Amino acid sequence: MSTEVIATFENGVFKPETPVECVDHSRVRLTVEPIKAELTHEDRQAAWERSKQNIQQFPVHSQGERFTRDELHDRD
Repeated sequence: MSTEVIATFENGVFKPETPVECVDHSRVRLTVEPIKAELTHEDRQAAWERSKQNIQQFPVHSQGERFTRDELHDRD
């Protein structure tokens, strides 16, 4: 019987998030697959604030000549 269990690796020991039905000192086979951490609201908000600061610091303004539609498209 196999069971999928999510665990945290801490101080050299896997700590399951839910109870596991195993007899103490049982040998088991583990396949370790890291789980991508989900961003918290605070993480997303901080990323948005950094993005806004970058936009203000490095604005995208060409300050160049603006072409008309006809100038942008060759019309023969």
